Order: sequence, then C-alpha cells, then structure tokens
Amino acid sequence: MSQAVVTFRHRSRQSKSAYLVRLVGRALTYGILSAGAAIMLFPFAWMISLSLGTMKDLWAIPPRYIPEEPSLRNYYTALFTFPFLRYIRNTMVITGANMVGQLFSSTAAAYSFARLRWKGRELVFLLMLGTMMMPPQVTLIPTYVIWRKLGALDTYVPLIVPGYLGTAYLTFLSRQYFASIPLELEDAARGGQALLRRRGRQDHLGGGPAGGRYRAAGGQDVGPWPGLLRRHAG
Repeated sequence: MSQAVVTFRHRSRQSKSAYLVRLVGRALTYGILSAGAAIMLFPFAWMISLSLGTMKDLWAIPPRYIPEEPSLRNYYTALFTFPFLRYIRNTMVITGANMVGQLFSSTAAAYSFARLRWKGRELVFLLMLGTMMMPPQVTLIPTYVIWRKLGALDTYVPLIVPGYLGTAYLTFLSRQYFASIPLELEDAARGGQALLRRRGRQDHLGGGPAGGRYRAAGGQDVGPWPGLLRRHAG
C-alpha cells in the first residue's frame, strides 16, 4: 500500500511539473506574440494619433504620441479640400477591373499551360517567363507611344485593358497551382459525381484569390505610369 501511495505522489508531482512547464511555455509564447503584435501595431496607432493632431504635434521633439488637442479637422480637409472621393472612385474602378481581368485571363492561360497539350507549349511558356526578366522601364516609352497613337490618353483604358491580357507572374503562379491538382480529381468530376465536381471547381479557382490580391496591391500601377498617361504630358 505504501509503495502505491509513493508512486501516486511521484506521478502527481511529475504531472504538476509538466503542467507548470506547459504553463510557463504558453505564457512565454503569448508574451512574445503580444510583444510582436504591439510592435507591428504601433506605427498604425501613431499614424492615427498624428492624423488627429496638428503640425505642432507632428514636429514636436520629443514626439507626442497623444495630441494635445485632438481634432477631426485633418479628415475634413482631406475629404473636402481635395477630390478625395474621386481618388477613391478611381481606385475602386481601376483595381476592381484589373482584378476581374487578371482572374479570367491569367487563369485561362495557366490552365492551357498546365492541362492542354499543344505544339510549342513549353517554348511559349519559357518565352513568357523570360518577359519577367525585362525591367518595366524598357517598355514604358514604347507602351506610352502605342496608347497615344490609339488616342487613349486621359482615359481608364490604358490602366484597365492590360489587366485583361494577363501577366507572366500570375500565369506562372496559377499554372503551378493547376499542376498540383491530381488529374484523377478532374476525371471524377467529369464522371458526374456532384461532390467532386463542386470540389474541382473550388480547387481550380483556389489559385485565383492569391492572384487577385496580388493584382489589387498593384492595381494602380504604382510609379510614373498613371501620370505619364495624362495628355498634357505628351
């Protein structure tokens, strides 16, 4: 009996020690994650704080993390002094149209490279990848001349139409995704099984959101391109 009691107490101490180790490890994990989250969120919090302050608060030394007289005057100035609503509309129109165009054009091209068999497919794919090595500055002026000859300056056309022609990076990204999907899944979907057919559609569109988010990040073509397309620049 005494041996059993000793064994029970020993196991109880071991379980308590293991519980304390897990508790300390979990506390350290949450502490590190919380510190990292605080570091990541600090610039955003400071940005909001500065937006509620004045120029005096902005250039104060040492920095003022909380403005002396918080005000929404800066937001009013941004919304009504400048055509801010038009900026938002341009962003929504250009980015939304580019996302739709990229999801259709790049996905269709990627499916052709991954699943269809046609002569010269690998060569064309390599040539497409080769265009990724060309700096955008090389094609900037020739592209501008083309759009100018077409009379498309001062319009949304040069910022939207290229999105429906696909890009090498998104085509490559979607092509690799299609190549990772087993052919058996497509064969089962063609066989009329509703569940697998629905799953197949979901898988084939699964690479799309990543490309859509990528295109949304660059939908406005950051750089000199939008300003170059203004008519007075030519």
